[in-house]
Amino acid sequence: MRAILPAKGSEKEVVLGRLRDMRSRDVPTELAKFNLLTPYADDSFFDVGLQALNMFGHENAMLARVIPSVAQVMKDITDIAMSLQNAPDGAGAAITAGGTESIFSACWAARDYWRERNPSSTATPEVIAPNTAHAAFQKSAHLLGMKLILTDFDENFRGRASDIESRIDENTAMIVGSAPAYPHGVFDPIEAFSEIAVRRNVWLHVDACVGGYVSPFAEKAGFNIPPYDFRLPGVRSLSADLHKHAYAPKGISTLIYRDAALLKYQSHTTEGWPYGVYRSTGFAGSRPSHVMAAAWAILHHLGEAGYLDLVKRMYRAKARLIDGIAGIPGMYILGVPESNVFTFTSDSCDVYAVAEMMEKQGWFLFRILKPRALHIQCDPFDDEMIDKVLTALRACVERVTKDGLRSGSDKTGYR
Repeated sequence: MRAILPAKGSEKEVVLGRLRDMRSRDVPTELAKFNLLTPYADDSFFDVGLQALNMFGHENAMLARVIPSVAQVMKDITDIAMSLQNAPDGAGAAITAGGTESIFSACWAARDYWRERNPSSTATPEVIAPNTAHAAFQKSAHLLGMKLILTDFDENFRGRASDIESRIDENTAMIVGSAPAYPHGVFDPIEAFSEIAVRRNVWLHVDACVGGYVSPFAEKAGFNIPPYDFRLPGVRSLSADLHKHAYAPKGISTLIYRDAALLKYQSHTTEGWPYGVYRSTGFAGSRPSHVMAAAWAILHHLGEAGYLDLVKRMYRAKARLIDGIAGIPGMYILGVPESNVFTFTSDSCDVYAVAEMMEKQGWFLFRILKPRALHIQCDPFDDEMIDKVLTALRACVERVTKDGLRSGSDKTGYR
């Protein structure tokens, strides 16, 4: 039945009570904290973000030039993003609504940059990426009229630099590397991609939407993080999501350019409109500032020390999960995942059937297609939660293996 606007409003507590009732039917909070449903660290700092949301609930970030507080929030966020990714002096950055908009905007900028340098060409500008690159590149290429060329991954689930370079020609507007790629949690060889970008003078975008606010702190903590950021001379743009493991509310991401002048290629100006000139940097016009304020508050509340602690706990949780899963007969980890994302599978049982059984108990293990495997994105899970997950997983694997159970569905990914 279609909902309609009520003829008469309800008291505040009645309205909020209805929302609380809706929320009570969602996945229980403890289970929702596991594996992506809601990136979660703990409640000790999130309240500061909620208070900031309320303070900036009605301000439009599109009008930041006349709202100094919003302008300062935006400047501070982009400055922090550029600092964490070792962007050089003269770099620039934009705030977007999420990883997809960051990727779209980077493709848009690369397309128009290529067109400006090839004014007489009637060819379709091309994006070259490993097929593990986020699905948003396929969406962006479709919407922007670009051709997306996908290459396969190697035996370690990383894109092959030689395959990327072999497809470069005069129509190449962008090559892409992921740090890490979301399906398997491994980094593409960004250093090799950077060398190609410099040698062939092509735009390299690094998609660090998942790892961009994990890797800087993991590196400081001594974990093995391959080179991926602006310390590599071929990196021209980089995307990193604040609403993942910087733990800001949805949805907010950052897009950084080596040169601030490149921001003009993701901007649009409308002239001749009866109202007057309309200019926006990015696809959207009006932008909510409350999520920006929440991100600003959480970044400043946690600081470097807070994020270092979270990431150390995150990597400890990852290590415990990997060790526990590898200890279940027939299960093994795919590749050598450097970030907080990893996948695992089995040659002796149907892992999709395992996922179905786990889901019935409230534990969500997302399925990936190539190869047939299960996916975990780690937060700083505590030992109690990890023990519960591993106990349930071992029991499900034993049951599926013993009874030869098969999945009733091949659905994978985001649906």
